[in-house]
Amino acid sequence: MDNLYVIKAGSSTLYSGSGFFREVMEISRAGGKVLVICGGAEAIEREYRHQEIEVAYLPLANGDRVRYCSPEHMDVILKAYRERIGNLISLAAQTLDFSAYYQVAGDNQLVTGKMGKPLKITEGGRSRIVRDSLYGGFNDAKTAVLRALLESYDIVFLSPPIWESHARQYINIDADMLAAHLAVALNANHLRFVTGTAGILRDINDSASTLLDVYADDELVVSGRMKQKVRACQLALQQGVCDIAINGPHSLSAAATWFWRGTGVSEPMRLLNMMVNISSISGDESVLANFLSQRLAGSDIDAQIDPAGNLVLSKGNGPNTLLMLGHLDTVPGLWRSDAGEDFVSGRGSVDAKGCLANFIDVLQQVEVPPHARLLVVGATEEEVSSSKGAYYVRDNYPANAVIIGEPSGVMHVAIGYYGLLKIKVTVRKGMEHTAARDAKTSIEHVYEAAGALRAVMNDFDSNNISNIIGITHRHALSCEESQLVINFRVSPEARPGYIEPLLALSGDGLTVEIERSTPGYKSSRTNPLYRALNQAFSRVLTDTPPRPVVKKGTCDMNTLATSWRNVPFIAYGPGDSALDHTDKEINYTDDVLLSRRILQETVINWMRLNGGEK
Repeated sequence: MDNLYVIKAGSSTLYSGSGFFREVMEISRAGGKVLVICGGAEAIEREYRHQEIEVAYLPLANGDRVRYCSPEHMDVILKAYRERIGNLISLAAQTLDFSAYYQVAGDNQLVTGKMGKPLKITEGGRSRIVRDSLYGGFNDAKTAVLRALLESYDIVFLSPPIWESHARQYINIDADMLAAHLAVALNANHLRFVTGTAGILRDINDSASTLLDVYADDELVVSGRMKQKVRACQLALQQGVCDIAINGPHSLSAAATWFWRGTGVSEPMRLLNMMVNISSISGDESVLANFLSQRLAGSDIDAQIDPAGNLVLSKGNGPNTLLMLGHLDTVPGLWRSDAGEDFVSGRGSVDAKGCLANFIDVLQQVEVPPHARLLVVGATEEEVSSSKGAYYVRDNYPANAVIIGEPSGVMHVAIGYYGLLKIKVTVRKGMEHTAARDAKTSIEHVYEAAGALRAVMNDFDSNNISNIIGITHRHALSCEESQLVINFRVSPEARPGYIEPLLALSGDGLTVEIERSTPGYKSSRTNPLYRALNQAFSRVLTDTPPRPVVKKGTCDMNTLATSWRNVPFIAYGPGDSALDHTDKEINYTDDVLLSRRILQETVINWMRLNGGEK
């Protein structure tokens, strides 16, 4: 399940007003799947006060303090969750108009656990063992049921207690740990712990002392309830969840302490490691965009999020604009990341966060002269056919030259890309018995149509590459229908005019629709941008020239080139593009830093050649 947010919120956050509920509703309406794990400390205390029962806590031998959950008090705790937390959720769903599902996690054995060991406590300087406290740890969850609920409701809410199958009773579990375990079990993209403070504070008496970053090899000393949140973060981190933060007070958009995978990561690679840690599957780029915008905004860099969700960073106000266009999004899939002194790996490390990280570093380091403007854009939805971010860039950010952030490898530069032609073929025909003479199903017809489409394209572009990427079939009462989707990679040398003969194949129950048509493009090696790159190679690599290539994929270069005439383009960035979209993406520190030096020299050279010193 893509774009899954697991969010733990304490009952104090749920009581704090509609702000938190509005935030999770907005995530859902943007396409995210949202599972909220509800803590209950305040709700339980209110229920105890209502029933005039004193809340009992147990002082553990290690100095921690836990709520005593005796068998007779479990009903009080269940009532606090089911009624007090349940009523808060129902009211918020009615007020904000979202569909909500809530249950105690142990109901119907949705989440099961194992009873904890007897507790050793210390009271009045003496130790004793408490054997009847109903608490325990996570064992298992019905993940298929949870996924079905997440598909059926805008937001799913769960809370402790969970179910102990052997004892046949509810047992309490820390809500932070429950959230961490469920994030692991469901392969969540994002894990958040919303608390009453501004993340982890260096000084608990200073609300502005948020600790921004915690790495896997950091030794962290915390106290109080924050201890369990840190334990939960570390558990999830060890089990492969990457995008983890503690936010607050009582808001997902407030200050945050972020937890990062990787050990011994060098300072120049830390931003890339953070970017790879933050999941940004196409359509779910807002977390990464907002993180970078907040981290990078400064006195000499303007940071914005535009209406297409693009991250837009700029420096300088001159008339000559150099655009460095990368993309925020990645293809779906498991994206467990890792990092060390020599590498950063994980989904997007090659395609194409390594490139965007280099763009950002160059923007920070380069001094932009008065005649120039340096613009870095992290575009949305590059990996899907919509190319939403690039189209917005094309129509709103004119530039004099463009460097595209795609992995070319240190020694290569891409001067062109194949285009993408996406065609949907539909055949609808009356039902007939397959034993009838000359009978053909709609499936056979769409395959024949694919052959006819290929014949047309081969005539216009002998270098094209085609793949059938989807086929569906369905029966109605008196007819059957099949649909086939085929992609053509169109070379820059293709003869124009192929759309009309492709559409002309429609007829007799067959419909041909063009879903995307982006032509191939090839830039000149005599333009000022390529010359600036060539000079950079000579300076950094001692007269070793770049190796120009035309790549068979499609990128945002093609989208911009459809209407930007006489604008020079190149694509340059670290990484082996053969690893794109695989589970083996890895970028090496030496390659990233070398390509970064070359990129910086290229930018400086271009600004000098275009309006500056001749």
